[in-house]
This record gives sequence, structure tokens and C-alpha cells, in this order.
Amino acid sequence: MSIKNILVSFNGTDRAKQAVKLAAALARRYDAHLSCVFAHAVPYTSIQVQPYLTEAALEQLNDGFKDSENRCKAEFEEIVDQQEQGVRTSFICEMGFPNAVIAKIGRAYDLIVIAQPDDDATPYNDTFPDDVALKSGRPVMIAPISFEMFELGRGAVLAWDGERAAARALSDAMDLLEDKQKITVLHVGKEEDVRKPGHDVLEHLSRHGISAKLNVQPPGGIKTADIILNTCAETDAGLLVMGAYEHSRFSEILLGGITRDVVAKSHIPVLMSH
Repeated sequence: MSIKNILVSFNGTDRAKQAVKLAAALARRYDAHLSCVFAHAVPYTSIQVQPYLTEAALEQLNDGFKDSENRCKAEFEEIVDQQEQGVRTSFICEMGFPNAVIAKIGRAYDLIVIAQPDDDATPYNDTFPDDVALKSGRPVMIAPISFEMFELGRGAVLAWDGERAAARALSDAMDLLEDKQKITVLHVGKEEDVRKPGHDVLEHLSRHGISAKLNVQPPGGIKTADIILNTCAETDAGLLVMGAYEHSRFSEILLGGITRDVVAKSHIPVLMSH
């Protein structure tokens, strides 16, 4: 996938500022256009009282929304100028739940960059990367709160289970992986599930000029999410590539899952596709 059109979600929080830094670095590296979307929903309580507000009160409410938009636009432009001067940018503001707005707009982009969600995030004020990946059909890169710099020299880990989502993530990440000198293909299971004719992902990567090493870990003992994150730390990876959940969103929310654990705990950017 060629990266020429990037969308970043920004709502003015410190976490979202890290996402803009990451998106700006990617836009500079791949000579891409960077669009920022500020999506916000009107709280339900405001909707309830709107019919009873005077014209002056409604105007004041709308002025507040406009002030938020202007503030986010100015902050976005300032971060990009400080981080990567000369990047081509545009700004979009749309009312609605951030997940739905960003998923809809993001379908016309090569890559969507989103901040690591806060523990207190709500559908009114924040985005959930796995949900956006599912609904947009586009790859989503999560910027960790600890993000400082996108280091091309560091390696990458590809979490590979041979399923559809992992295959989609691999295809979406190919441009990023070609920039890396050290690629680790992590498989939790049996080596014969990966290294056999017609199924060998390392052979596929080599035909793209990408050299990779296979790391097979036995299942059990510790959670798969922890195996993935530990491997990233042990290999000093600067990027994790993985498929989003293969089970239903409901089961992920109810029981927890690999996707949610990795998104919550990762200290490096994660590219996720569904």
C-alpha cells in the first residue's frame, strides 16, 4: 500500500497531540497529505434542553462549539509546524460521534492515525481504534501516549496467525515494513502452521525484498497479548503490525481480548487492520 493520504483524529487532548506528531512524521516520510478531523458529539443532556433554550442561549452554545473547532485547528497547525514544517495539511470539523465520523471519512484515506484511548474515554469525546478499523475498512495506526519519534531504523514485529485480519494488516503495512531493516514474524503456535508451501509468510516478504526472522512461541503460560508486547520489547521494535479482533466486538468488550489488551498497553505505534 502506498501512503499518500493520511487522516488523523484530533480533539485537543494530550493523547491526541501524540497522534498528530506521529501522523506528521509519517506524512513527511512518505510525502503524504495530512488531514485532521475534529469530530465531536453533542452531549445527550444538551440535546434534551435545546428545545427550551432561547435564541441567545442557542447562539452561545453554537459559539462554544465554534470556539472548540478554532482552538483544535490552531493547535493542530502549531503541532505540525513544530514537528514537521512543510507538510501539506487540511482541517475537517464534523458533528457526530467520533467513531462513526472518523470511520466514514477515513474510507477515502490510505491510513488513519488515532491516539491510544484513555481509560475514561466515551463515545462522545474519543475514538476506539479497533472499532474504527472495523467500520472504516482502512488500516489504523495507534499512537501511544509515550510516543516521541517515529524511528525508521528500529525494527518491526508482525503478529501472524494466518487469519484474514493478519493478512490484511500485512498488506496494508508493506510500505512501512520495506523501510525496516529488522522484521520479526511472531507466531504463537506451531512452526509448521507457518513454514509450509503456499503458506510461508517469510517467503512472501522476501519476494518484496524484505528479510524477516520467524519467532515461534508456544501458546499458554501467559496471555497472547503479553507474548506480543514482550517480543516487541525484546527485539527493540518500533512498530507492531497485527490484525484486529477475529471474534465479535461484543465478546471483546465482555471478555477482553488480544486486540484490546495490546491497544491499551503498547508503548510503540501499532498498525491494525480488520
